[in-house]
Amino acid sequence: MRALHKTLALLALLFVFSVLSSSHSAQAAADPWLDEDFDDGVTGVFDTSFGLLPTTSGHQGEGLVSNILIGDHWGGTGHWYTKTHIGSEPEEMWMRYWLRFPTGFKVNPPYRGKLPGFGGLYTYNCLGNRPSTAGAPCWSARMSFSPVYASDGLPSYSYDPSKVTRISFYSYLLNSSGTGQDGKILNWDPDLSTLQHGRWYCIEARVKMNGLGAHNGVLEGYVDGDRAFAASNLTFRRASEPQLKVKSLWFDVYYGGDGTSPINNKIYFDSLAAGPERIGCNDRPKSSGTFYDDDDSVFEKAIERLAASGITQGCNPPANDRFCPEDSVTRGQMATFLKRALGDQYPVSLPNAPPSPPDFWGGRSHLEYKAALSVYSAGGAGFDTFGVNYWVDDSTGDKNWLATGTSGNPNIWVPTQLGRIWDAGSTPYIRITVNDLDGLASGRHDRRVDNMLKAFAAFTDLGGGRRVILDILPEPNVRNNPWGDDPSSFKTAFRNIATQARAEIGSSRVRIVF
Repeated sequence: MRALHKTLALLALLFVFSVLSSSHSAQAAADPWLDEDFDDGVTGVFDTSFGLLPTTSGHQGEGLVSNILIGDHWGGTGHWYTKTHIGSEPEEMWMRYWLRFPTGFKVNPPYRGKLPGFGGLYTYNCLGNRPSTAGAPCWSARMSFSPVYASDGLPSYSYDPSKVTRISFYSYLLNSSGTGQDGKILNWDPDLSTLQHGRWYCIEARVKMNGLGAHNGVLEGYVDGDRAFAASNLTFRRASEPQLKVKSLWFDVYYGGDGTSPINNKIYFDSLAAGPERIGCNDRPKSSGTFYDDDDSVFEKAIERLAASGITQGCNPPANDRFCPEDSVTRGQMATFLKRALGDQYPVSLPNAPPSPPDFWGGRSHLEYKAALSVYSAGGAGFDTFGVNYWVDDSTGDKNWLATGTSGNPNIWVPTQLGRIWDAGSTPYIRITVNDLDGLASGRHDRRVDNMLKAFAAFTDLGGGRRVILDILPEPNVRNNPWGDDPSSFKTAFRNIATQARAEIGSSRVRIVF
């Protein structure tokens, strides 16, 4: 397969040189220079290499594995030389590979390791702590792996340090004065570059040489399609070094520094590509639609509609092309994944929904509830609620709606409580309950209701799309509530609270359910 690819690539290159049409040249330039899925193994992929082995555990079928044995440094290395394959050394190149650190992967602090990246090794400097010099110029921009070090920036979410590995650039470039740098770490966004063990990730990188005498070199890094690093003020070469360009894709895997691997570590790779333009993460270009694993499913059209509606976003946007078992997923995602897994094995037919009883607003209660659910999307919260119960006529403790002062003021503690619910991604679902139903209906507790609704309004006034759902005098649920025996007082009390809530909180920020 690779021999055929190389032959076709050479014919394409000769065709470009022989045709004057600019449109033909532009089309050829957009094609990847390298697109390797390792279906034929590793032999012949790199111009020079050792230690890189084929595996059946790739991202899609076959792949490549690097073994770093306990007490050792090397996991393998290889060079794919640009001049050999495209006829010249470019000043800019994109690369892409899929990467997985298996469960149990371990790097002992304070050490790091090296991963594949870009090479400009015209001398035996720019590796092994030997920087570029005017007499022996060079550059390199490999990637690195390491534990999560606080000095590199910490993720904003909770994580288990033993189950993640951080990636970044490890570069030998120049300072603004022209002196060589000795293996500098260029940290990526910690939220994007902290990789969970056991998962495949799409890693992309771009390099562009600086202009001679300028400090405008470029490095970019991407994880699963999201940009995790970008710099455009770098210096790869001095003004007198026009010969320094992108010499190779340097597929280097190395543990250390001085330290050696504490266990028999493995790192898995697949779908290696390089070219003059961004290649993207699709390593199954013949697949149809958003997901590669739904192509044979009877639910493919339904899944694609769900994806188009946004219900599957959140696993690995923007590609959304696989299930991530260690990630949090929405209910909609889980339904989609179950559909994919079940395929056509289990035909499902749902019974008709039972009719809803009429509510006191002349419609159906489910319509009121559906209207309340619009709070979710309008307010930006997740498809979940968190319920709280507030009693109108309980004057003890923190439920005293007539309390004054900071320590007992519901306008302090209620917005705080509801705010915590909102910050957790839920919409507050508030049940308003009372013991004295007749008193509530006759207006005896109006001041308490007014204070209660003012407290809710104080929460929604904080902005950010905050909304609330009010369940006024909810159904008993095996409890003998007084309104079960007095529908007339119930109707009056319900209407009074609902009307006042819309006026106090604002009809766009509250939904009443029954």
